[in-house]
Amino acid sequence: MRTLGDDEKGIAGFFEDLPTLLIVLVATTLFLSTMLNTVMTYRDYKETQYIREDLNQFIEEIRNWNYLVLEERGQFAGDRVSSLDADRMKKEFNTTALGYNYRVFIEDRSDYPRQFDKTIHTEEIPDEVEIYSRSSFVTVVDERGNEHLCEMVVSIWAI
Repeated sequence: MRTLGDDEKGIAGFFEDLPTLLIVLVATTLFLSTMLNTVMTYRDYKETQYIREDLNQFIEEIRNWNYLVLEERGQFAGDRVSSLDADRMKKEFNTTALGYNYRVFIEDRSDYPRQFDKTIHTEEIPDEVEIYSRSSFVTVVDERGNEHLCEMVVSIWAI
């Protein structure tokens, strides 16, 4: 009777196929996991790109809002910035329909004694949420005609 150790012809039967099968299984697993990772990364990138486009559009809508803008000059009226509140913003910009909440922060960078610092948000920012922000500079004109350079930071996050 011949055993595996006595095999002089080099025939081991299915034992020859095990390393090949193992290599094929490992290669297939690596290929599928790489493809899955690539697809998920691409999906996340596209989702981020859509959110950033929405953020840019939202900023432009705020910058062109008739309530804030002075007679087509592209500058904000100081008294309107001072009286701006969350209810007025929510009526004009209903981003919850798009699935976002927002915060608009205006910080006066000028040296004038009167400052136009304002923070308006739909709700508090929850912990552990991904926030997308963009900064834009705007000019706020006070009642004396002084032009205040202000930084407007708009942040959005998914509901």
